Amino acid sequence: ARDFSRDTAFERLYLIVRAKGDDERLLDLLEGRLGAVDEPRRSGELLWEKARLLRRLGRMGPALRALDRLLELQPHHLGALALSAEVCLRERLHDRAVTSLTRLADLEGAPDAQRLLAGLTAANLLERKLGAPARALSTLRALRDAGLAGAHPDGETLIERLGFCALRAGEFEEAAEAFEIVLAEATDAAARAEAAAFLLALYRDQFDPSAPERLPRATQAARALLAEDPTSPDALAFLLDEVDPVERRPLLERALDELRREAEAGPLAPGKLELVAQLAEETGARRTALAAHGGLHLLGRLGAEQVDALLAFTRRFPRAPRDAALRLAPRDLEGIAGPEERGPYRE
Repeated sequence: ARDFSRDTAFERLYLIVRAKGDDERLLDLLEGRLGAVDEPRRSGELLWEKARLLRRLGRMGPALRALDRLLELQPHHLGALALSAEVCLRERLHDRAVTSLTRLADLEGAPDAQRLLAGLTAANLLERKLGAPARALSTLRALRDAGLAGAHPDGETLIERLGFCALRAGEFEEAAEAFEIVLAEATDAAARAEAAAFLLALYRDQFDPSAPERLPRATQAARALLAEDPTSPDALAFLLDEVDPVERRPLLERALDELRREAEAGPLAPGKLELVAQLAEETGARRTALAAHGGLHLLGRLGAEQVDALLAFTRRFPRAPRDAALRLAPRDLEGIAGPEERGPYRE
């Protein structure tokens, strides 16, 4: 019988068999050696080799059992935690994958980037696969509290992710705090605009209307959104509905100027044309309002009452008297008509 207790003999034989690519014999050797050693460190090394070999052979169940044995011996084995999570994800064992990923995220000796990625993946599984937004939020809070607020490989920051998760979990104050941080720190204009839009929606719709801080916060969010998108319909609608006319007027005029520039470049969509009409009326730009309402009338976007209002609006402007129609002298007609043309105008 082969003696598996001798280290040197086993290692020499193992390398020979591995060089030949005989995976089944490798498994037999690893099993025999595991039965012959009782030292935890050596057992851990053998289990790690066995788990990786089984994973490569596609035997996920036995691979997981080997990893479980390894983690009992070495709970902080970085590679075993990562491989366990990978195998569980392949097998759609989402709850077990979350356990491995959160243990990896909590491992202080692991690289920060790996901890962050593990924690974010665990949060995604909890929220999207397991329907546990509160657990996902707790996982993200732990990452933040561990000082891992760095960039995710796909560009999404931990704080942004926490804000979205808090929003879906109904933790609106915490979501607002997160989006305030993103708005203040993000270098990407699109990220700032998105954060400002969520802040405006939160303060406008989810906070107590009687709270004294609600209106100033919402107004600040609207200003921030207009700084990135000067014609944001949501921000402008909020200003028109809730902000003092004197305070909102410069922002409305800026938005109207931006829409005029867009109109010079090409036709405006009906929704933006309606916005032009509303802003022009609010800021006293009568001719712009008339042009916008006329365009809406041609598009059939005005109701009967609005058409009546448009007609009443046009009557405010002075009109030339009917007897001041254009008249042409005979010699002017000679210059217009051809020499062979005959008809009432020549006569």
